[in-house]
Order: sequence, then C-alpha cells, then structure tokens
Amino acid sequence: MQLPPASRNSNEFCDVGHVRIKEMIRTLEANARK
Repeated sequence: MQLPPASRNSNEFCDVGHVRIKEMIRTLEANARK
C-alpha cells in the first residue's frame, strides 16, 4: 500500500513524539525519586 507523503510524515512525527514523551516521563520519574 502506498501512503501519501503527508500521511507518512505525520506518522513519523507521531512516532518521534511518542519516544520524546516516554523519555520525558522517565526523566520526571527519576527526578521525583531524588
């Protein structure tokens, strides 16, 4: 299946955003533990 460029870009953006959010949560949890 061929995705239109806009859809593919938004998909990559969502994946990157998800990783960034997970890293942010991990940092917040580490700070809360101190």
